[in-house]
Amino acid sequence: MSTSIPNTYPPARFIESLGDYLTVDELAEYLQPSKETIYHWRLEGTGPKATKLGK
Repeated sequence: MSTSIPNTYPPARFIESLGDYLTVDELAEYLQPSKETIYHWRLEGTGPKATKLGK
């Protein structure tokens, strides 16, 4: 009997399209937490570092 393991990883084309910087929306889509969780991680200093690009 063969058991199928669901693929929970994002498609490779999505990962390749991410580039070096992600928006909060892109990071939330990739890691699957809510945006509020990502902002909370930043406040605690435990999440990915944020960088402001542009003005």
